[in-house]
Amino acid sequence: MAMLTRALVCPTLVGRDKELQQLVECRLAASRGNGALVLVSGDAGIGKTRLLASFRQTLSGGRASAGGGLNREFGNAPYGAIVEALRALGARTEFAQAKSRAEHLERLSSEIARLCAQRTIVLFIEDLHWADDGTLVFLQHLLPSISSMRLLVVATYRTDEVHRLEEIQPNLVRLTRNRATHSIALDPLPAAEIRRLLQLAAEPEYPLRAALVDEIVERCDGNPFFAEELLKNALESGNERLAKRLPLTVRATVLERVAGLDAHSRDVLSRAAVFGRRFEAALLARLCGDDLAHILGIVRRLRNLQLIDEVSVDPPVFAFRHALTQEAIYGELLAAELRPLHARILTALEDAGAPAADLGYHAWAAGDPIKCLSLNERAGDEAHALHAYGDAVHCYDRAVSLNAPDGDRARILEKSAESRAADGKARQALERYAAAADLYAKCGRSDLIPNVYLAMSVQARVGGDNRRGMEILERALQTLDGVSEIDRAMLQLSLAYLYLDRHEVEAGKAWIGRCEAVIETPAYTNAIQYAALVSGDLPAFRPAAKRNQELHARAGDLERLRATFNRAFGFTILGCDGEALALFEELLPELHERHFGSFEMLSLANASLIHARAGRLGAAKSAVERAAGIPSPTTTGPIALAAAALTVGFALWDEDLVAKHCSSDLIEMAFSSHINSTLGRIAGPYARWLFALGEAQKARMILSRAMELLNGPFGATETFIAAAELGDESSRTRAFDYIPMLDSMASAPIYAATAAHLRALRAAHQGDDGDSRALVREACERYEQLGWPLHHAACAQLGGEVKRASAQYRRLHAAGPLRTSRTAAGEGAGASLSEREREIATLVAGGTVNKRIAERLAVNQRTVEKHLTAIYEKLGLRNRSELAAYVSRNLLP
Repeated sequence: MAMLTRALVCPTLVGRDKELQQLVECRLAASRGNGALVLVSGDAGIGKTRLLASFRQTLSGGRASAGGGLNREFGNAPYGAIVEALRALGARTEFAQAKSRAEHLERLSSEIARLCAQRTIVLFIEDLHWADDGTLVFLQHLLPSISSMRLLVVATYRTDEVHRLEEIQPNLVRLTRNRATHSIALDPLPAAEIRRLLQLAAEPEYPLRAALVDEIVERCDGNPFFAEELLKNALESGNERLAKRLPLTVRATVLERVAGLDAHSRDVLSRAAVFGRRFEAALLARLCGDDLAHILGIVRRLRNLQLIDEVSVDPPVFAFRHALTQEAIYGELLAAELRPLHARILTALEDAGAPAADLGYHAWAAGDPIKCLSLNERAGDEAHALHAYGDAVHCYDRAVSLNAPDGDRARILEKSAESRAADGKARQALERYAAAADLYAKCGRSDLIPNVYLAMSVQARVGGDNRRGMEILERALQTLDGVSEIDRAMLQLSLAYLYLDRHEVEAGKAWIGRCEAVIETPAYTNAIQYAALVSGDLPAFRPAAKRNQELHARAGDLERLRATFNRAFGFTILGCDGEALALFEELLPELHERHFGSFEMLSLANASLIHARAGRLGAAKSAVERAAGIPSPTTTGPIALAAAALTVGFALWDEDLVAKHCSSDLIEMAFSSHINSTLGRIAGPYARWLFALGEAQKARMILSRAMELLNGPFGATETFIAAAELGDESSRTRAFDYIPMLDSMASAPIYAATAAHLRALRAAHQGDDGDSRALVREACERYEQLGWPLHHAACAQLGGEVKRASAQYRRLHAAGPLRTSRTAAGEGAGASLSEREREIATLVAGGTVNKRIAERLAVNQRTVEKHLTAIYEKLGLRNRSELAAYVSRNLLP
């Protein structure tokens, strides 16, 4: 890719929702006559201009008239930005010669007041750090009256423009002291938001490699402009790798800040950059051949210029404020200068007993292959032990960068893969494991390859690529010669898991049957337990789970907790909710204390589902919210959490809960996993939610896709029921076809109840009222035994007892199911409309066009159109005329 065909700029504002909402709220207040000045501050490239551009978009539709003025580094006319903004609004800016500054200021204020009397005004004043004195004085003059005007002034300034800030600081202090002034400080974006920004900027035209994204995230320090420039530079280079030399735009932004330094200070700064981002003043003095007091004097000036920050006093340690500042200054040195400097620093750091990470970096930069390998491997090991997995990977990558021997490369690549896996980077872990396996084969260490293949299959499974995991293991079993019986058995057990994930029970059990060599190991008993669970064989699951937990208890705390979780999860799947919840409540405190995030999130998601099934919707929502802040390195946890949020969100009709935890990306991950329980647990609740929103066609498509992929009932009962209730004819037929299999698994309460529920739905669908009532009674009894009041009420509603079901929903505060129940009870189809939908329907009936509705409700026109589509779907109407007639008959008093 040598040339880009479009600008690489993120098309939407990322990570500034809170700040944008602050501006919108200030504009709303201004429209009510409570004006304000908002000062938006941040470093160059942090996103001030982009925030203002996004805010401007909210002003369309007559909400306010906006004008903008830009302060320039040189050549500003008096009051230049203010006059420019007023001219953009068509205001008068030419006045007769004023007798005093106060008179001139008053004329400008009067013109603004005249505009505000007609409409709400928003003035954008950018780059206040370069403002002329007149602009700053005018803002101070305006502040006492702004709070009673329909005026919002938004001014930006750069916090890294220290020279200018020192001059305007008194003015800023006076501005910020006023009660009408609000401040918004833009901090660097978190890593997750930078990743999102990069994906939005590049895709779908330029799909990004994960390694490139990781490198940009590390180097840009949360600065959106730097991130986009680094991305553009990498893609334009044609190999999607970041060049060692920074893009010209970034270098210029950084180097203009040091242009005013004297030659000696620039030389000291350059040598500081050779240390890396952090450096000790004493070592810097040694490298520069200068005394410490003199160096500290120069460093103090660099700190005052906000190029560096003071990290500690004893010993004096400093760090470059931005990684790219260090890189830009470092990049100005000649390559011939650098290696000797790094070698000198390495010697000094070794004498000082510096950490392995610092030593490894300088050994690599000095080009010393032996020290580079040993020091960076040691640094990687230390970082991995501290769970700093990203740092570990960087160290391991450096360790093998200077022509390391194949055996060493293989060992370190395997370690790097383990760190990637621990960090939740399954795809990158797979790549490194594959490279390690190839190198082990090349240097004759085939005895080490089976464990690498096992790790690869685990990462494929964790990453949701079940098929690839199977291919890896099948290839290993076919091609590896001289593998021990134990190694072969472990490969076969892993393959059995992947078959069981797909609900291919017989194939899974067949592979387990070949593993006699490991029959007394926890891995084997775990597979036996999993096979019983997937089969729905509760009598077999209980002893297998107990035996498995006993064996795992001897293998350490993590394995003990894993076995307890698996047992609790199994009871959840089989409908033994009391036993499952007791185990989860036992687990959760220890999981939280030990920071086992993945298991904690999964435990809370399953506990939420259990509470929801029991009608304890408040407790169910609380469990979802507790899980929300837990980072999980796998996709399984977020998918389980999304399924719980959909279940609880529909029951409570909590749109925010669903929006926060469920995304289309997670749904697609569930589909691509091909794991029966992963897909089965989320597809049905998601389809039910879509249907309730009026997106019936999309809901049926989801159910159709799911029913084609599901291979059995394991974890999929809610999807089967949703398919039978809401799906198209093909989906319903597929769901009903599972009734015999469910009957064969009836030792588990959940499958017996699901079979009864599906039989009742089939009879209702076929119009057989006699059979339907009897089958509904059976399903109700099953759900009553399980203690699932929401499912019980749904079956009662199916049997015609709509008012009884509605009463149950009201008792449980289940607003979502109640919407459907009211409609079925004949309480008016309009009862199924949300308050916003009723409002829009009434406006449409009154002849209001979509554009005016959007302006009146302060939403965009597309949102209005989406609501109208939902209204038509819910009410079975086709056009505005039919809707007007309906509203007249049913909604108007």
